[in-house]
Order: sequence, then structure tokens, then C-alpha cells
Amino acid sequence: MEKKISLEEYKEWAKHSLSSDFNDPRIERLYETNISNIYNAIMQHKFFVFFSTQASIWKTEYSQKTSSELFMNSHEVKMVTKPYLSAIEKTYRLNILWNKNFPELPKNGWINHQNMFTQFNDLVRCTLVCRFIDGPGFVANR
Repeated sequence: MEKKISLEEYKEWAKHSLSSDFNDPRIERLYETNISNIYNAIMQHKFFVFFSTQASIWKTEYSQKTSSELFMNSHEVKMVTKPYLSAIEKTYRLNILWNKNFPELPKNGWINHQNMFTQFNDLVRCTLVCRFIDGPGFVANR
């Protein structure tokens, strides 16, 4: 097995081997544009629009039923996007560190700046924290 390379060495390797120059500001801007578009599409999806309008009603209903607050802080879903550097580091982990076949391609193929949007399932995440253990079930049933 070949010695694993560092993140900085990986960026240089990816530039030549994957045609992904992660230090190129154009690739970073493309990533940020795509992430922004994904984020906006999610926030405008009918599920999140419905959730936003109904969560305050559920909060009141739960409070009347249990005399407790349903959510920890807010009924708004907190959305976060994966920062560009974190996405690069994830390609590094999948392509190099966790690739038992390195320097050959990983089992599911190389991940580069072009296909990471179809390969990663955590580019946008959301969090909603319920105060008590019965809260998630209450929300799911609504």
C-alpha cells in the first residue's frame, strides 16, 4: 500500500489527476453558487413552506396539551451549508484516506469538483431541536 498523502499534497494531486484545482477561485465560486442554489431550492420547497407555516400552530397545540414548550428555541428550521473547505476535505477523505485501493480509484469512483454534488448527501443540513423526547414524534405525526 502506498503512503497516504497530506491534504495539501492531495490538492496538487487532484489538480493533475482529477482535473480539480481546488485552489482555483473559479471552482470555489462555482461551488458557492451551486450551494446557494441548492439552499434556495430547499427553502422554497413545499415541505419547508408548509412546515414554516404550521410549526407555530403545532407549538401552540403542544403547549396546550402538555403545558410545555415544543421546541428548544425556535420553531424555525436552521439550515446550514457545507463550507467549501469542508467539501474539499471530504473529497480527500473519500478519495485518499478511506480508499483502501489508493492509489487506484475508490470503490465508488473518484470524487471531484464536478460530481461532488451528486455524491455528497450533506451539502445542506437542517436542525430543529425539540425540548422533550415526545416532541419529534408529535411533529412527525403532524
